[in-house]
Amino acid sequence: MNRNAARIASLTLLLASWTATASAQLLVGVQSNAANTFNAAVWHIDVTTGERTMLFPGGASAIAVDDAGGRVFVANAAQLSLWSYGSGQTATALGSVQRASGGALNITGMAFGGGRLFATTTASNLPTAQWLFEIDLSTLVATPLPTTQGLSWIEAVSFDATSGLFYLQHDDGDIYTMDILGGGSPQIVADIGFGPDGGALGANGRYYVTYDNAGPFSIFDLTTNTYTGSSIWSPYFNGLDAAGADWAPNFNAAPGPRVYCQPSPNAVNHLRTLHAGTPSASAGSGFTITHTQVPNNSRVQPHFSLSGPASAPFLGGLRCVRVPVFRMPQSTGVSGTHVLDFNAYIASGANPGLVAGQTVWFQLATQTPAGAANDTFTLSAGLRFTIAP
Repeated sequence: MNRNAARIASLTLLLASWTATASAQLLVGVQSNAANTFNAAVWHIDVTTGERTMLFPGGASAIAVDDAGGRVFVANAAQLSLWSYGSGQTATALGSVQRASGGALNITGMAFGGGRLFATTTASNLPTAQWLFEIDLSTLVATPLPTTQGLSWIEAVSFDATSGLFYLQHDDGDIYTMDILGGGSPQIVADIGFGPDGGALGANGRYYVTYDNAGPFSIFDLTTNTYTGSSIWSPYFNGLDAAGADWAPNFNAAPGPRVYCQPSPNAVNHLRTLHAGTPSASAGSGFTITHTQVPNNSRVQPHFSLSGPASAPFLGGLRCVRVPVFRMPQSTGVSGTHVLDFNAYIASGANPGLVAGQTVWFQLATQTPAGAANDTFTLSAGLRFTIAP
């Protein structure tokens, strides 16, 4: 069977399996090490609104969702961790995955299907090199599985529970299906045109292409072999060689603050937006908004809107809050980290509109002396939250 005929046959099966709309969500992360800790987190992305919720810290070169079991497996190179739905912002480190023949398994793709966890790794000696493995969760030993086609670099693996097929994303941009549970061989179904760092099969034939830089994720429609528009921004700026992703059909992030819009990139990172505690009209303190990676010797201007979000070009970045904008007290000479207790600001009475039930859209602007000279700012992502009693 030639390449085009194989695509047509596989897409016939694909279309038959996507008969209902799923309301699932995307989980993403990026590989990290000590030099790249500001990206080290796994995020939930609402693909309808584009809002992002940090689930737990830790690098993610590959993500595999066991939706029925409410579990998320995360690999960062050979290190495997486990996080359960709704368990808070802590993943459990399981240990290092080892090949049955000895040595750590550097995981580039991972998927959970049929009650089993599978992983891929780079393989340089085609066509016989081992690139597909099953991980024994009781021992963390990875056993190679037989394949009939050598694939040198699988960046991502996703499981489609409807068809029972796994989707493999090659570094050259080709997408394959493979009946791993039944012992089938890879069958090419699409070419996404370039080699990104990760991806995940979503609903209705949409494949979410993830990679380790700022900007909106690309969405490829496997039923038409075309890209669709996207405003789903990456929650990280840059990483290393892999970006993990998977689709979670029954997962919904807990209610609370959401990050949205895109921070201004600079040479090596961006302002990272973190939060802790609960916004409250009566607590007086305890809801902190923290920004890290603040450029040295910056003037910092927090501001917010009570009218809604925005995504408008503004002096080198995006203004993420709708006018009218309320400015909070400035700080000067800030380097590295800026922490603001928003509950204390509410308690000060500076803005009588900050009452229980009000939604707030918040953003931080920073400006270095060099930025002041050319009238540019470094802007954070937006943070949306609703004030509790």
